[in-house]
Amino acid sequence: MEAKLYSPVFCDLWDNSDGDSDTPEEISQGTARWYFDEIQAALLKERLPDESKRGLMEYYHETDSVDEKVRSLFVDIEIHGDKLWAVATLDITESLTTEELDTLKDYLTGQYSDGFGEGFEQRDINTADGALNVHLWSYENNFYIDTQEQFSERTGINLPADALSRPETPAQAALHEPDALDSEEGAELREQLMERINDNLARYMNGFQILGESDVIGVSNEIAAMSGAHYYLSEIHNFHKSELDYLLQFKDPLKVVADEFEWDSANEVRSDVMWKIFHEQGALRGDYELAVNEPAPAEPKPPSKATVTGEKPSVLEQIREATKAPAAPHKEKTTRDKSEATI
Repeated sequence: MEAKLYSPVFCDLWDNSDGDSDTPEEISQGTARWYFDEIQAALLKERLPDESKRGLMEYYHETDSVDEKVRSLFVDIEIHGDKLWAVATLDITESLTTEELDTLKDYLTGQYSDGFGEGFEQRDINTADGALNVHLWSYENNFYIDTQEQFSERTGINLPADALSRPETPAQAALHEPDALDSEEGAELREQLMERINDNLARYMNGFQILGESDVIGVSNEIAAMSGAHYYLSEIHNFHKSELDYLLQFKDPLKVVADEFEWDSANEVRSDVMWKIFHEQGALRGDYELAVNEPAPAEPKPPSKATVTGEKPSVLEQIREATKAPAAPHKEKTTRDKSEATI
């Protein structure tokens, strides 16, 4: 797969018309685009025979997943928004995780500042207007390396997303892993989560004992979301280990899922909502309390009036019974297709 990383270029021009000048003129990226052909030719000339297959990855000396996934990295230039940009074109075998992308960006920054870029900026590029020096890095704060998606967001220039635009989170990466129940550790984590969400639901429902019927009806959507989330997590969702790790960070993981179910109630495909929960991991930036101790055992539910007296169940009890499971089965598969995990 091909992917690209974008960064600004910084150019100095030694003006031919000013023979007495001992300092170059800094030109903008907009002006630099007029020297596209000369700069691109100089970049191609800078490539060494040893770099013919892997480009700058030839000098990546770590034996890690980045080295395995990135087959080659070649530096070129492109014009976007009437400006000239440095572009690192990658050939990758599969999507990079966030950590792998950060490692690659650090490596490329080093090449731009002290390696390939340091040598290239010292080469005079002859133009009709004078000698040009092109810097691929700047010590000032206006240097950055963006994926195509990040570049589009930063500049407003519309570029199609590519394989680096949405790097994998740990939860996404888990889609390449065996299912949680395939391991003893995963099964134990799932059991812990089930105990916690059972406790979450029991405590939530017990909190309505002091409410009147009108109050309960007013939060019926919330009740349905909590009960529906409990049913989905315990009966349908096919967990991976990192998903279990993520939810177990919270004291009330049931509410983390239920809030998203309630907010996105129009989406009938609950697996899509779960994907969003694990991909964005927005709950970590919210007000959800993190788990610090083992959860307390669930408080026993008091018997209902109907059980004790044989009376007709109250509105609250009817709502509880009605929300134990969805009225109709969710229209989704019980296992996820791992081929859909590639970004």
